[in-house]
Amino acid sequence: RRRHTRFRNVTGVQTCALPILCHPNGDNFHVTAGLANLFGMKAEEMTGYGWTLPIVQEDRERELDRWKKCVAEHSPYHAVYHIHADNRTKRIETSAKAVVSESGELLFYFGTCRELPVMPEELERHGKGRH
Repeated sequence: RRRHTRFRNVTGVQTCALPILCHPNGDNFHVTAGLANLFGMKAEEMTGYGWTLPIVQEDRERELDRWKKCVAEHSPYHAVYHIHADNRTKRIETSAKAVVSESGELLFYFGTCRELPVMPEELERHGKGRH
């Protein structure tokens, strides 16, 4: 834990994975304080599809379409995308898996979100964290 804290203090990057829970329709329904903090939002703002609001313009539509397709097909979701939060660009990795009943009914999605280091060329492309 101390190593993670030291890394976060030096780099500004959150290294631990934060849990996400979503309804069968894809709406985010459980947001931890850590996840809300990572996205620079209040937990209640992230429910439903609110989590997509900080995603940078060039990533938002693509990721929302991918997420909806995965939910419709009950398939796993894995993505790396960029958000603007806390006056900077953050690179986020999200992975989620469908939890399905024995009869094949989608019960919910469970997954994790974490911040990855942003490469210098990505900062140029995404406006160095401007909103």
